[in-house]
Amino acid sequence: KSPRNGGKKVATIRITRAPYQERILDMPDDHFEREGGRFLWPGGITEFKIMMGLDKVSWVIEFELVEVK
Repeated sequence: KSPRNGGKKVATIRITRAPYQERILDMPDDHFEREGGRFLWPGGITEFKIMMGLDKVSWVIEFELVEVK
């Protein structure tokens, strides 16, 4: 949530790679795991890809956690 809408800073991150687009079909299993997919989609990555749409494209922003407030 943006600070102008009442959001509070909870951490500082560092972008580690330029943002890029990736088709859901091409999403590696480790991206699914790192994003908490196992908890959100108990049926696994195959169910996720089918429900999201195989040809759908999403933005990927890779980052590292620098500091937690």
